[in-house]
Amino acid sequence: MCLGALVACDAAGPKTGPAYVAVSAGRLHSCALTDGQRAFCWGLNTNGALGDGSTETRLAPAAVAGNLRFRSISAGFDYTCAVATTGVAYCWGDNFNGQLGDGTINHSTVPVAVSGSWTFERVSAGEAHTCGVATTGELLCWGAPVGPAPGGGMLPNRLVPFVEQGSSFTQVSSGYEIVCAVTGGAAPYCWGLYPPGVHFADTTQHSAGYPVPVEANGVSLASVTAAHKQACGLTDVGEAYCWGENTQGQLGIGTTRDTTHPAAVSGGLVFASLDSRGPGHSCGVTTAGSAYCWGSNGFGQLGTSGDSGSPAPAQVDGGLLFASVAPGFFHTCGVTVEGEAYCWGYGRFGQLGTGDTVDVHQPVRVAPPLAP
Repeated sequence: MCLGALVACDAAGPKTGPAYVAVSAGRLHSCALTDGQRAFCWGLNTNGALGDGSTETRLAPAAVAGNLRFRSISAGFDYTCAVATTGVAYCWGDNFNGQLGDGTINHSTVPVAVSGSWTFERVSAGEAHTCGVATTGELLCWGAPVGPAPGGGMLPNRLVPFVEQGSSFTQVSSGYEIVCAVTGGAAPYCWGLYPPGVHFADTTQHSAGYPVPVEANGVSLASVTAAHKQACGLTDVGEAYCWGENTQGQLGIGTTRDTTHPAAVSGGLVFASLDSRGPGHSCGVTTAGSAYCWGSNGFGQLGTSGDSGSPAPAQVDGGLLFASVAPGFFHTCGVTVEGEAYCWGYGRFGQLGTGDTVDVHQPVRVAPPLAP
Protein backbone atom coordinates (compact mmCIF):
# COMPACT_ATOMS: atom_id res chain seq x y z
CA MET A 1 0.00 0.00 0.00
CA CYS A 2 1.32 3.48 -0.88
CA LEU A 3 -0.45 6.60 0.32
CA GLY A 4 0.38 10.28 0.28
CA ALA A 5 3.74 11.49 -1.02
CA LEU A 6 4.08 10.70 -4.71
CA VAL A 7 7.87 10.35 -4.66
CA ALA A 8 7.83 7.19 -2.58
CA CYS A 9 4.94 5.80 -4.63
CA ASP A 10 6.75 6.44 -7.91
CA ALA A 11 9.93 4.87 -6.51
CA ALA A 12 8.07 1.67 -5.77
CA GLY A 13 6.81 0.64 -9.21
CA PRO A 14 5.72 -2.93 -9.92
CA LYS A 15 6.78 -5.34 -7.22
CA THR A 16 9.58 -7.72 -8.17
CA GLY A 17 11.65 -10.16 -6.16
CA PRO A 18 10.89 -12.00 -2.93
CA ALA A 19 8.62 -10.93 -0.10
CA TYR A 20 10.60 -9.76 2.92
CA VAL A 21 9.56 -10.33 6.52
CA ALA A 22 12.46 -8.77 8.47
CA VAL A 23 15.37 -6.38 7.94
CA SER A 24 18.39 -5.34 10.01
CA ALA A 25 20.76 -2.41 9.39
CA GLY A 26 24.40 -2.49 10.47
CA ARG A 27 27.13 0.12 10.10
CA LEU A 28 27.62 0.05 6.32
CA HIS A 29 25.60 -3.02 5.35
CA SER A 30 22.06 -4.32 5.68
CA CYS A 31 20.45 -7.75 5.70
CA ALA A 32 16.93 -9.11 5.32
CA LEU A 33 14.94 -12.33 5.53
CA THR A 34 12.34 -13.46 3.03
CA ASP A 35 9.10 -15.29 3.70
CA GLY A 36 10.96 -18.39 2.47
CA GLN A 37 13.43 -17.89 5.37
CA ARG A 38 16.32 -17.10 3.05
CA ALA A 39 18.84 -14.40 4.01
CA PHE A 40 20.04 -11.62 1.71
CA CYS A 41 22.59 -8.87 2.47
CA TRP A 42 23.96 -5.80 0.68
CA GLY A 43 26.48 -2.99 1.20
CA LEU A 44 30.13 -2.97 2.31
CA ASN A 45 31.66 -6.44 2.41
CA THR A 46 35.30 -5.92 3.40
CA ASN A 47 35.57 -8.94 5.70
CA GLY A 48 32.56 -10.90 4.49
CA ALA A 49 29.71 -9.18 6.37
CA LEU A 50 27.33 -10.07 3.52
CA GLY A 51 28.02 -13.80 3.83
CA ASP A 52 27.90 -14.40 0.07
CA GLY A 53 31.32 -16.05 -0.12
CA SER A 54 33.10 -12.94 -1.36
CA THR A 55 34.45 -9.60 -0.12
CA GLU A 56 32.84 -7.67 -2.96
CA THR A 57 30.63 -4.71 -2.08
CA ARG A 58 27.07 -5.26 -3.29
CA LEU A 59 24.67 -2.52 -4.33
CA ALA A 60 21.67 -4.88 -4.32
CA PRO A 61 20.72 -7.89 -2.19
CA ALA A 62 23.01 -10.90 -2.52
CA ALA A 63 22.00 -14.33 -1.21
CA VAL A 64 23.83 -15.52 1.88
CA ALA A 65 25.77 -18.68 1.00
CA GLY A 66 24.86 -22.14 2.18
CA ASN A 67 21.13 -22.52 1.52
CA LEU A 68 20.42 -22.17 5.24
CA ARG A 69 16.96 -21.19 6.44
CA PHE A 70 16.75 -18.55 9.17
CA ARG A 71 14.06 -17.27 11.52
CA SER A 72 15.86 -14.06 12.63
CA ILE A 73 18.84 -11.95 11.56
CA SER A 74 20.94 -9.19 13.15
CA ALA A 75 23.45 -6.98 11.31
CA GLY A 76 26.28 -5.79 13.54
CA PHE A 77 29.09 -3.27 13.03
CA ASP A 78 30.91 -5.20 10.26
CA TYR A 79 29.46 -8.66 10.68
CA THR A 80 26.12 -10.46 10.82
CA CYS A 81 24.52 -13.18 12.93
CA ALA A 82 21.32 -15.14 12.45
CA VAL A 83 19.36 -17.95 14.06
CA ALA A 84 18.56 -20.88 11.78
CA THR A 85 15.21 -22.63 11.86
CA THR A 86 16.99 -25.38 13.82
CA GLY A 87 17.85 -22.89 16.58
CA VAL A 88 21.58 -23.01 15.77
CA ALA A 89 23.21 -19.57 15.57
CA TYR A 90 25.43 -18.68 12.61
CA CYS A 91 27.63 -15.62 12.12
CA TRP A 92 29.80 -14.26 9.30
CA GLY A 93 32.08 -11.31 8.54
CA ASP A 94 34.60 -9.49 10.75
CA ASN A 95 35.99 -11.57 13.61
CA PHE A 96 38.89 -9.58 15.11
CA ASN A 97 37.43 -10.04 18.59
CA GLY A 98 35.83 -13.45 18.26
CA GLN A 99 32.35 -12.01 17.67
CA LEU A 100 31.50 -14.85 15.29
CA GLY A 101 31.70 -17.26 18.24
CA ASP A 102 33.33 -20.10 16.32
CA GLY A 103 36.38 -20.34 18.57
CA THR A 104 38.69 -18.40 16.21
CA ILE A 105 39.53 -14.84 15.23
CA ASN A 106 39.37 -15.67 11.53
CA HIS A 107 37.03 -13.63 9.36
CA SER A 108 34.50 -15.62 7.36
CA THR A 109 32.76 -14.78 4.10
CA VAL A 110 30.18 -17.53 4.68
CA PRO A 111 28.08 -18.48 7.73
CA VAL A 112 29.90 -20.41 10.46
CA ALA A 113 28.10 -22.09 13.32
CA VAL A 114 28.53 -20.60 16.79
CA SER A 115 30.45 -23.08 18.95
CA GLY A 116 28.79 -25.37 21.43
CA SER A 117 25.56 -27.29 21.52
CA TRP A 118 23.45 -24.21 22.22
CA THR A 119 20.20 -23.48 20.44
CA PHE A 120 18.90 -19.92 20.55
CA GLU A 121 15.65 -18.03 20.70
CA ARG A 122 17.40 -14.93 19.35
CA VAL A 123 20.83 -13.33 18.90
CA SER A 124 21.90 -9.70 18.67
CA ALA A 125 25.08 -8.54 16.89
CA GLY A 126 26.71 -5.37 18.24
CA GLU A 127 29.95 -3.49 17.64
CA ALA A 128 32.37 -6.37 18.27
CA HIS A 129 30.33 -8.54 20.60
CA THR A 130 27.30 -10.76 20.23
CA CYS A 131 24.72 -11.84 22.79
CA GLY A 132 21.83 -14.25 22.66
CA VAL A 133 19.13 -15.90 24.72
CA ALA A 134 19.28 -19.70 24.57
CA THR A 135 16.17 -21.83 24.26
CA THR A 136 17.00 -23.09 27.75
CA GLY A 137 16.93 -19.52 29.08
CA GLU A 138 20.62 -18.70 29.55
CA LEU A 139 21.95 -15.31 28.50
CA LEU A 140 25.19 -15.81 26.56
CA CYS A 141 27.70 -13.41 25.03
CA TRP A 142 30.89 -13.73 23.00
CA GLY A 143 33.46 -11.50 21.32
CA ALA A 144 34.90 -8.31 22.80
CA PRO A 145 34.24 -7.64 26.50
CA VAL A 146 31.87 -4.74 27.15
CA GLY A 147 33.05 -4.04 30.68
CA PRO A 148 35.86 -4.63 33.16
CA ALA A 149 36.70 -7.82 34.99
CA PRO A 150 35.53 -8.10 38.61
CA GLY A 151 38.03 -6.15 40.69
CA GLY A 152 39.27 -4.17 37.70
CA GLY A 153 41.29 -4.85 34.58
CA MET A 154 40.02 -5.93 31.21
CA LEU A 155 38.40 -9.23 30.40
CA PRO A 156 39.86 -11.16 27.46
CA ASN A 157 38.01 -11.66 24.20
CA ARG A 158 35.64 -14.60 24.42
CA LEU A 159 35.85 -16.72 21.30
CA VAL A 160 32.92 -18.96 22.24
CA PRO A 161 29.65 -18.30 24.09
CA PHE A 162 30.00 -17.45 27.77
CA VAL A 163 27.07 -17.65 30.15
CA GLU A 164 26.49 -14.13 31.47
CA GLN A 165 23.39 -14.93 33.48
CA GLY A 166 21.01 -17.77 34.27
CA SER A 167 17.47 -18.22 33.09
CA SER A 168 15.93 -14.89 34.14
CA PHE A 169 16.38 -12.94 30.89
CA THR A 170 13.96 -13.13 27.98
CA GLN A 171 15.40 -10.60 25.52
CA VAL A 172 18.80 -8.98 24.85
CA SER A 173 20.16 -6.23 22.60
CA SER A 174 23.84 -5.64 21.75
CA GLY A 175 24.73 -2.02 21.06
CA TYR A 176 28.00 -0.15 20.74
CA GLU A 177 30.11 -0.99 23.83
CA ILE A 178 26.96 -1.75 25.82
CA VAL A 179 24.37 -4.50 26.18
CA CYS A 180 20.84 -4.20 27.55
CA ALA A 181 18.34 -6.92 28.40
CA VAL A 182 15.00 -7.48 30.11
CA THR A 183 13.89 -10.20 32.46
CA GLY A 184 10.67 -12.17 32.47
CA GLY A 185 9.52 -9.72 35.12
CA ALA A 186 9.94 -6.79 32.66
CA ALA A 187 12.93 -5.35 34.55
CA PRO A 188 15.60 -3.67 32.36
CA TYR A 189 19.34 -4.22 32.86
CA CYS A 190 22.33 -2.67 31.08
CA TRP A 191 26.10 -3.15 31.26
CA GLY A 192 29.29 -2.16 29.43
CA LEU A 193 30.93 1.27 29.02
CA TYR A 194 28.70 4.06 30.38
CA PRO A 195 25.65 1.78 30.61
CA PRO A 196 22.54 3.99 30.44
CA GLY A 197 20.35 4.26 33.50
CA VAL A 198 22.82 2.46 35.77
CA HIS A 199 23.73 4.12 39.06
CA PHE A 200 27.11 3.38 40.59
CA ALA A 201 27.71 4.10 44.27
CA ASP A 202 31.28 5.00 43.32
CA THR A 203 30.84 8.04 41.06
CA THR A 204 34.25 7.43 39.46
CA GLN A 205 32.99 4.10 38.08
CA HIS A 206 31.71 4.26 34.51
CA SER A 207 31.42 0.67 33.38
CA ALA A 208 30.25 -2.76 34.44
CA GLY A 209 31.12 -6.18 33.07
CA TYR A 210 27.88 -7.83 34.20
CA PRO A 211 24.13 -7.03 34.08
CA VAL A 212 23.20 -4.16 36.41
CA PRO A 213 19.59 -3.03 37.06
CA VAL A 214 18.46 0.17 35.37
CA GLU A 215 16.87 2.70 37.72
CA ALA A 216 13.54 2.55 35.91
CA ASN A 217 11.38 4.45 38.43
CA GLY A 218 8.68 1.81 38.24
CA VAL A 219 8.59 1.50 34.44
CA SER A 220 8.22 -2.13 33.31
CA LEU A 221 9.54 -2.93 29.84
CA ALA A 222 8.66 -5.89 27.68
CA SER A 223 11.57 -5.25 25.28
CA VAL A 224 14.70 -3.13 25.15
CA THR A 225 17.09 -2.02 22.42
CA ALA A 226 20.63 -0.76 23.07
CA ALA A 227 22.63 1.80 21.11
CA HIS A 228 25.64 3.83 22.35
CA LYS A 229 25.27 5.29 25.86
CA GLN A 230 21.51 5.23 25.35
CA ALA A 231 18.70 2.70 25.17
CA CYS A 232 14.98 2.53 24.51
CA GLY A 233 12.25 0.09 25.41
CA LEU A 234 8.56 -0.68 25.01
CA THR A 235 6.01 -1.52 27.64
CA ASP A 236 3.58 -4.37 27.04
CA VAL A 237 0.99 -1.84 25.80
CA GLY A 238 3.33 -0.14 23.31
CA GLU A 239 4.44 2.91 25.30
CA ALA A 240 7.98 3.96 24.35
CA TYR A 241 10.65 5.05 26.85
CA CYS A 242 14.26 6.05 26.24
CA TRP A 243 17.14 7.04 28.51
CA GLY A 244 20.84 7.91 28.51
CA GLU A 245 22.80 10.28 26.30
CA ASN A 246 20.66 12.63 24.22
CA THR A 247 23.00 15.08 22.50
CA GLN A 248 21.30 14.57 19.14
CA GLY A 249 17.74 14.11 20.34
CA GLN A 250 17.98 10.35 19.93
CA LEU A 251 15.82 9.75 23.00
CA GLY A 252 12.80 11.33 21.32
CA ILE A 253 11.67 13.13 24.47
CA GLY A 254 11.38 16.55 22.84
CA THR A 255 14.67 17.95 24.17
CA THR A 256 18.40 17.24 23.90
CA ARG A 257 18.87 16.83 27.64
CA ASP A 258 20.30 13.56 28.91
CA THR A 259 18.20 11.53 31.30
CA THR A 260 19.33 8.83 33.72
CA HIS A 261 15.88 7.24 33.99
CA PRO A 262 13.49 5.95 31.31
CA ALA A 263 11.52 8.93 29.99
CA ALA A 264 8.40 8.77 27.84
CA VAL A 265 8.94 9.39 24.13
CA SER A 266 7.04 12.49 23.01
CA GLY A 267 3.76 12.43 21.13
CA GLY A 268 1.79 9.76 22.96
CA LEU A 269 2.26 7.28 20.10
CA VAL A 270 1.54 3.60 20.61
CA PHE A 271 4.25 1.46 19.03
CA ALA A 272 4.19 -2.11 17.79
CA SER A 273 7.99 -2.16 17.47
CA LEU A 274 10.92 0.07 18.39
CA ASP A 275 14.63 0.06 17.52
CA SER A 276 17.27 2.47 18.83
CA ARG A 277 20.38 0.70 17.51
CA GLY A 278 21.37 3.67 15.40
CA PRO A 279 23.91 5.40 17.66
CA GLY A 280 22.38 8.81 16.90
CA HIS A 281 18.82 8.02 15.88
CA SER A 282 15.92 5.74 16.78
CA CYS A 283 12.84 4.55 14.92
CA GLY A 284 9.56 2.84 15.64
CA VAL A 285 6.41 1.59 13.95
CA THR A 286 3.03 2.43 15.44
CA THR A 287 0.23 -0.07 15.77
CA ALA A 288 -1.31 1.62 12.71
CA GLY A 289 1.81 0.87 10.63
CA SER A 290 3.24 4.40 10.44
CA ALA A 291 7.03 4.72 10.81
CA TYR A 292 8.54 7.45 12.96
CA CYS A 293 12.22 8.32 13.52
CA TRP A 294 14.00 10.85 15.70
CA GLY A 295 17.52 12.08 16.47
CA SER A 296 20.33 12.99 14.06
CA ASN A 297 19.60 13.35 10.35
CA GLY A 298 22.75 14.50 8.58
CA PHE A 299 22.35 11.91 5.83
CA GLY A 300 18.56 11.72 5.71
CA GLN A 301 18.33 8.70 8.02
CA LEU A 302 15.07 9.96 9.55
CA GLY A 303 13.36 9.69 6.17
CA THR A 304 11.74 13.12 6.42
CA SER A 305 13.04 14.48 3.08
CA GLY A 306 15.30 17.09 4.70
CA ASP A 307 18.46 16.84 6.78
CA SER A 308 17.30 18.54 9.98
CA GLY A 309 17.36 16.42 13.10
CA SER A 310 14.37 16.02 15.38
CA PRO A 311 14.26 15.53 19.18
CA ALA A 312 10.71 14.17 18.88
CA PRO A 313 9.23 11.46 16.64
CA ALA A 314 8.94 12.64 13.02
CA GLN A 315 6.86 10.62 10.59
CA VAL A 316 8.77 8.98 7.76
CA ASP A 317 7.72 10.36 4.37
CA GLY A 318 5.94 8.40 1.68
CA GLY A 319 2.77 7.10 3.30
CA LEU A 320 4.04 3.52 3.38
CA LEU A 321 2.72 1.12 5.99
CA PHE A 322 5.55 -0.69 7.75
CA ALA A 323 5.77 -3.92 9.68
CA SER A 324 9.18 -2.96 11.16
CA VAL A 325 12.03 -0.48 10.77
CA ALA A 326 15.72 -0.85 11.67
CA PRO A 327 18.12 2.07 12.13
CA GLY A 328 21.77 1.49 11.24
CA PHE A 329 24.75 3.75 11.75
CA PHE A 330 23.67 6.52 9.36
CA HIS A 331 20.88 4.79 7.44
CA THR A 332 17.57 3.11 8.10
CA CYS A 333 15.73 0.21 6.47
CA GLY A 334 12.23 -1.11 6.86
CA VAL A 335 9.85 -3.81 5.69
CA THR A 336 6.33 -2.86 4.64
CA VAL A 337 3.21 -4.82 5.48
CA GLU A 338 3.22 -5.94 1.84
CA GLY A 339 6.67 -7.52 2.17
CA GLU A 340 8.73 -4.88 0.38
CA ALA A 341 12.07 -3.63 1.74
CA TYR A 342 12.89 0.09 1.71
CA CYS A 343 15.99 1.98 2.88
CA TRP A 344 17.01 5.62 3.25
CA GLY A 345 19.91 7.75 4.51
CA TYR A 346 23.64 7.30 3.89
CA GLY A 347 24.25 5.17 0.81
CA ARG A 348 27.94 5.60 -0.09
CA PHE A 349 28.70 1.88 0.22
CA GLY A 350 25.53 0.45 -1.25
CA GLN A 351 23.96 -0.18 2.17
CA LEU A 352 20.59 1.12 0.91
CA GLY A 353 20.40 -1.70 -1.61
CA THR A 354 18.99 0.58 -4.30
CA GLY A 355 21.57 -0.30 -6.96
CA ASP A 356 23.65 2.87 -6.53
CA THR A 357 25.74 4.71 -3.95
CA VAL A 358 23.83 7.96 -3.40
CA ASP A 359 22.23 9.21 -0.19
CA VAL A 360 18.43 9.40 -0.17
CA HIS A 361 16.25 11.32 2.26
CA GLN A 362 13.07 9.30 2.05
CA PRO A 363 12.26 5.62 1.53
CA VAL A 364 13.41 4.04 -1.74
CA ARG A 365 12.64 0.42 -2.48
CA VAL A 366 15.47 -2.07 -2.26
CA ALA A 367 16.45 -3.47 -5.66
CA PRO A 368 15.65 -7.05 -6.70
CA PRO A 369 18.24 -9.62 -5.55
CA LEU A 370 21.36 -10.13 -7.61
CA ALA A 371 21.31 -13.17 -9.85
CA PRO A 372 23.30 -16.04 -8.26
